[in-house]
Amino acid sequence: KWWNVLKTRYTESQRAYHTLSHLDEMFGFFEEHVKLISDASSVSLAIFFHDIIYDPKAGSPQNEIDSADVFDQFVQEALPGDGNERGFRAMKVRRWIVQTAHHKCTEDDEMDCKL
Repeated sequence: KWWNVLKTRYTESQRAYHTLSHLDEMFGFFEEHVKLISDASSVSLAIFFHDIIYDPKAGSPQNEIDSADVFDQFVQEALPGDGNERGFRAMKVRRWIVQTAHHKCTEDDEMDCKL
């Protein structure tokens, strides 16, 4: 189900930049820096979901907030893990998705966010 959701969203007609090609580019950067990434699963999730919602009329940061909300639905339906580990990963990835509105991480953020 979720691959179809991602594919459908990233191929919407209003998208010029935030497409499947953009995801491919992001995963290229991921591969370049994978040795520096401590939580590859979370980084991958953030890449997949960071632009899942793109409404040119809504703009930023609303698109990022809405993308994080879709990620929350994914968490409820499909995120593996249980208990604290699952909750921690979900909060971290959601935070990273919202932060893409400004393309900045805080000083206290994990290195994975800063890459």
